[in-house]
Amino acid sequence: MSLTRKLSAGVAVAATMATAAQAETTLKISHYLPAVHGIHTDFIEPWSKEVSACTDGEIKFEISPAGTQLGNVARQQEQVMAGVVDIANGLTGIPRGRFPRTSLIDMPFLTDDAGAASNALWEIYPDYLAEEYKGLKVLALYAHNGGLLHTSTKKVETMEDMKGLRIRTPSPAVSEMLSYLGADPQGLPPGEVYENPASDFVYHFLGDSNRLHLGEDNHVLFRPHEVSLSRHEVEGHHAAEVRDIRPLGATTRVTLKVEGQPELIEAEVVKDHDSLIGLARGETLFFKPKVWQKVESI
Repeated sequence: MSLTRKLSAGVAVAATMATAAQAETTLKISHYLPAVHGIHTDFIEPWSKEVSACTDGEIKFEISPAGTQLGNVARQQEQVMAGVVDIANGLTGIPRGRFPRTSLIDMPFLTDDAGAASNALWEIYPDYLAEEYKGLKVLALYAHNGGLLHTSTKKVETMEDMKGLRIRTPSPAVSEMLSYLGADPQGLPPGEVYENPASDFVYHFLGDSNRLHLGEDNHVLFRPHEVSLSRHEVEGHHAAEVRDIRPLGATTRVTLKVEGQPELIEAEVVKDHDSLIGLARGETLFFKPKVWQKVESI
């Protein structure tokens, strides 16, 4: 994994930072994980708040996680290079083959834990990995602990138990290991797991979600950013009472109460959305899921 920022030249970066001391600067950060993931809540958000505090609020951040237009795991590097975002946190293994030297950390039995692996990557970066990151200013390289096997039916206790199992794989190195052990490696980026959950439980586990009851045992699930809002009654939209309005930088989140169901609905739209003009708690909004999923409960 890597955290990168585009670098034009040392002079340009210095000039940018000097300007920030005179006027507020907003930096855009993108990453591929849900907003409830630890990388977002325990790393990126606290880090951005600390930077803002150190600059007395002169540098602010807009964070775009998975589920937003900038949250595609395969596009993080391109977004930085194109100047669409200033900082991106992505996977070095997706798209595959882009950072072959960095992928050596995927090999088995090299390190005992994430800390040792991350330190090793950073130590060898200047002499052996920097060439892979031309045009980027690398802020961090890090790894996580060794992966665990999660199965729904067959219990894996020995190497032989992996034969025939379809297992999601994060990188070519892991794919080769799984194939050698007789498993069937499945390349599935984190974003696809997020968009194609196997059950209600997985859907809610992966990020903020809404449940809209359609009668009897029927319901659909959808994300807060997948909602269309209107101040006027529109065909296919559901009426709801506005319970809360929370500005979140580039977006605003509105909490809605639908008559007849206990769960609240969270909708997130751009801060200057037409439906927000003059909006107050207690008023009626009309919403419709733009994208939804029907998944089995467990």
